[in-house]
Amino acid sequence: MFSDSRNDPVEDKHRGRVRHSSKKAYQASFWRRADEWVVKNWKKVSVVLIIIINLLGGIVYTIKSQNIRPSEECYYQTFTKYSTTTTSIISYQQTQSHILRERMVVPPGYYIYHPFKAIREISLKGYFTSEDRDGEIVLIILDDLGFANFINRKAFASYYDSGRVARGELNIILPAGEYYLVISNLFSESRKIVNLEVIAEWLEPTTQTLEYLGTYSQVTYICG
Repeated sequence: MFSDSRNDPVEDKHRGRVRHSSKKAYQASFWRRADEWVVKNWKKVSVVLIIIINLLGGIVYTIKSQNIRPSEECYYQTFTKYSTTTTSIISYQQTQSHILRERMVVPPGYYIYHPFKAIREISLKGYFTSEDRDGEIVLIILDDLGFANFINRKAFASYYDSGRVARGELNIILPAGEYYLVISNLFSESRKIVNLEVIAEWLEPTTQTLEYLGTYSQVTYICG
């Protein structure tokens, strides 16, 4: 009798091993040929890989860009701020005031005095005349000590002493202090009629406050 080899379990098992071995050999041969092809064409493969990577990168960037919300964007913003600066400017204005302006009669053997005070340096200017034909008069400017010595008939120091004259002009500088203007007729036996005008001039300081409005910009980087 003849037996059918397809029904022989031993033979079928053996054929299965043969078919399995042939499949492994085919796969090994395929990968070997693929490796040889890659080695021969590595430049082309590199270009293809670079193109694929760039395409994938572009797709990922596009997806991420579309998913960014406006509130998460970062930007620069400029802020303008204001500041006020105050500056004081001191200026000086020419100011004047009359110390004495009048017509007076000075009896023989007498003197007339007029006290005044300078709170800062002043320029003392003026004139005086005697109406009498042969009249002479003496005008003196004294401080406290000089005036005390004058009335006590002692030697005194003066800021101005006209001497015995019929007329004269006054133009002196006085520091701050207390003074006496004296019209003396002590030396004479006749009365004298005197016209007198004396003016004090000084620089009066005035303070002016100025405000300047300034601006400056600040750039801030803001996210969110």
